[in-house]
Amino acid sequence: SAILLLGSIFTEPIIQMFASGFQGKTLAMAVTFTRITLISIYFHGMIFILTAYLQLKSVYIIPAIIGIPANIIIMLSIAISSKVNVFVLPFGILFSVISQFLLLLAFAVKHGYRYSLKLDLKNPYLKRLLVITFPSMIGAGIAQLNTIVDRTIASRVSVGGISSLNYADTLNLFAVGIITTSITGVLYPKLSTMAANKCMEDLKKILFKGIRIILLLTIPATFAYMAFSEELVIILYARGNFDELAVSMTSQALFFYSVGMGWYCLQGMLCRVF
Repeated sequence: SAILLLGSIFTEPIIQMFASGFQGKTLAMAVTFTRITLISIYFHGMIFILTAYLQLKSVYIIPAIIGIPANIIIMLSIAISSKVNVFVLPFGILFSVISQFLLLLAFAVKHGYRYSLKLDLKNPYLKRLLVITFPSMIGAGIAQLNTIVDRTIASRVSVGGISSLNYADTLNLFAVGIITTSITGVLYPKLSTMAANKCMEDLKKILFKGIRIILLLTIPATFAYMAFSEELVIILYARGNFDELAVSMTSQALFFYSVGMGWYCLQGMLCRVF
């Protein structure tokens, strides 16, 4: 709520801080888009909680497929916005996140989840949660901070720079998402149980096994992305206004983003273990 309030009040200076090249109509549009999509913060938070809950209940398929209805909604919003109004897009993003939350909530309730409006400030787990949240946020937030820095620079370097980075990052995160979700989703319940039972040696063994599997998958994927970055971009994006310059910019970004693929996956695993 605090982030939403501050973000809604100081939207323009925040955008100028992270996308200093935006001016005039582009800046005004970014301000409106940001204020609308900021509402999704609530649902993103609950998505992470409900995903963890379902994984602890050994329900893996639902958290893995929540992107399907979300992507359908986003594609529909793109199609509608091209015919009606560009401001359909941020609402499409917002509703796509809400759809993920509702799908998870339905299955969480089915598997015993119940919400009660209660906050016990004396709960020992709450204190521990607050203590470990800060380093966990740093671990999970560094990649996001790097992304913000990238886009800040790109907003001043060239027209379409941010879009090129977004397209490249989407392709990179596609591979990261498949690898991280499939591995950590299955290992997470085991890791949680072992941590709760203080079986640290067994936890380490599973952690090392997870790291080896991630590296086994990401190292060849990284080299494939680097070798065929331009071909991937051409196949997936090269149509309409996505010309040779856009292909060149996006493929170069994808080449360098892919170098961090393995580390990105390991960060996801290690944050869960922490």
